[in-house]
Parts: sequence; structure tokens; C-alpha cells
Amino acid sequence: MAEKRPLHGKPEVLTPNDVAEILRVSRSKINQLIAADGIPFVRIGKRRIRFNREAVMKWFREQESKKFNT
Repeated sequence: MAEKRPLHGKPEVLTPNDVAEILRVSRSKINQLIAADGIPFVRIGKRRIRFNREAVMKWFREQESKKFNT
């Protein structure tokens, strides 16, 4: 099944592989974050997981600020 991308701009809904690529981490790291509820995601059915780009970037910025504020 070919993955479809929007014709223009960045997709708002991301797959786990998309998030791994954006954050430059392994897919297994994304799986760990999902299992620990450490990153915002939506489960669609039993197996499909999707991410909202804006929510992921907000989460990332919050993680970054926590690192520097501790």
C-alpha cells in the first residue's frame, strides 16, 4: 500500500515513522515513548497510531525547556 502525502505543505497527521524521522530518533524510541505515554498520540483501532504534528512539536519544545530548567 503506497503512502499518500498531501499535495502541498507538511502533513498535519504523522505516522510513528514520520515522528522518528522528524525527531531524528529510532522507531524503537518512539515505541518506548508511546508505551510510556511519554508523547501525545492517538490510537486508531488496536494497532494504528497517529500523531498531530503541532502536538508533537509542542511536546518537544516542552521537553527541551524542562532539560534547561532543571
